[in-house]
Amino acid sequence: MNKTMKATLSAGAVIGLAGAANADFSGQTILGPLGPGSSVMGDTNFSTNDNNGGASGVPGGSWGGGDDVYQLNWPGGSITIDLLFTHSSSTDLDLRLFDTDQNTTLASSASITDNEQIAGILASGTYYITVDGWGTSASAYTLNVIPSPAAAGVLGMAGLAGLARRRRA
Repeated sequence: MNKTMKATLSAGAVIGLAGAANADFSGQTILGPLGPGSSVMGDTNFSTNDNNGGASGVPGGSWGGGDDVYQLNWPGGSITIDLLFTHSSSTDLDLRLFDTDQNTTLASSASITDNEQIAGILASGTYYITVDGWGTSASAYTLNVIPSPAAAGVLGMAGLAGLARRRRA
C-alpha cells in the first residue's frame, strides 16, 4: 500500500479544520510534556498498541505496531517535528500531530523511508504527538521538537522582557 510523503501543516490545520480522527488517548500513558527544543529517545518495541493510525480501539489494522503519545505544550509559532529512525521491513514508524481535544489530526507523515517530519505554524496550546508502528513495526527512535529561528527569537525576546520587568520592580 502506498503511504503519503512528509507533511506540512496547512493554514486549515493551524486553526483546527482538518478531518476528525477520533484519537481519544484516555487510558493511555501520555509522555512528556514536550516543548520547544525538546529531544527524547523512545522505543515502540516496549509500547502497547493503543492507537491505529489515529483511531483508538481494538489493536490491528495498518498501524498494528506499538505507539507512543507525547503531550506538546507549544507557545505558538513555527514548528518542525522530526522523528528519526532507520527504516526497514520491520521498522516503519509514522508521525501524527493531534489537536488539543485529541479528535483532529492536524498533520501526519507516513513515508516508507527513514525518518518522518511535520512542519508548519501552530497557535499556542496543548497538542499531542503520536509515534505509531505501521503493521507490526517497532523501533527505537529520536523525537525532536524544533522551533523556527523566528519562534525562538520571539521566545527569547519574551524572556528578556520578563527579565527587564524584574529588574525595574
